Amino acid sequence: MKKIFSLLSLMLPILFFSSCNSGGSGEVYTIKMRLNKGDKFVQHIKTNMEMNSMMKTSTEATSLFEVIKSDDAEKEIQLTFKKMDQQIDMNALKSMHQKNDSTMNIKQDSILNKMKNNFEGKSVFIKLNKDNHVTMVSGMDSMVNNSFIDSAQKQIIQKMFSKDQFNNLLGMMFDMYPKKPVRIGDNWTSETSMNMSGFAMKINNRYTLNSVKNGIGEIAIDGTVNSDGSMNKNTEGLKMNMSGGQKGIYTIKMETSYLQTGSYKMNMKIEMEILGKKMPMTMKGDYIMQAE
Repeated sequence: MKKIFSLLSLMLPILFFSSCNSGGSGEVYTIKMRLNKGDKFVQHIKTNMEMNSMMKTSTEATSLFEVIKSDDAEKEIQLTFKKMDQQIDMNALKSMHQKNDSTMNIKQDSILNKMKNNFEGKSVFIKLNKDNHVTMVSGMDSMVNNSFIDSAQKQIIQKMFSKDQFNNLLGMMFDMYPKKPVRIGDNWTSETSMNMSGFAMKINNRYTLNSVKNGIGEIAIDGTVNSDGSMNKNTEGLKMNMSGGQKGIYTIKMETSYLQTGSYKMNMKIEMEILGKKMPMTMKGDYIMQAE
């Protein structure tokens, strides 16, 4: 259970980044990431999540994006994980089972420290085509081929950051922009399908350009998440269904369309089935994003 929740807490923040309808008025704006060679932008994400009021997790992640190639045919970005901290509070769960095992905390801290050491300072390389669609992600081997992690942890990370998985996640980030120019009040939608360790998910986001002031655009997001599948194809009898939504606001710098700030909440209902026994759960998340 703890591994599943930790996996979700790392992945769900990225869901935030996953044809325009006329209705606005006034000036027309083209919103598209600039991605000129030499451009650098840093994104800091703070996540607080709670499952069934029994387990809580707090995650802080800081990533540096640097455009190392940019021409009409292709762009390449180096993504470096500058900071990756996670804390898991299981006190409510332990008290529910009348268990206060200090060795559990020590083991948990050890795993999280290994994950931190395994990510920080590591880089992956992302290639985009002329439409800013991800065509290739490379460099994930540096996160799993070292002495900090054991074989079980290596398998988890390999599933989280496989080439196809990372491609899907980063693809959503670059797919959050409208396909054509928009006015204030216009909205556009993005539908994305992804697979997380055999767990199929469909994300539908509706965006609205609320305002443009002093070179900063404010965009609202209203999204839904639906899924049905198993967390691991090799784990017989384990299935999970997830449904819910997310709402919030983020801002971008109009000159570059790079994210400046973001704040949104996610509420999910989860039904896990293990060997025919159903376990209903709820998950709530608060997310804060800030450019640095």
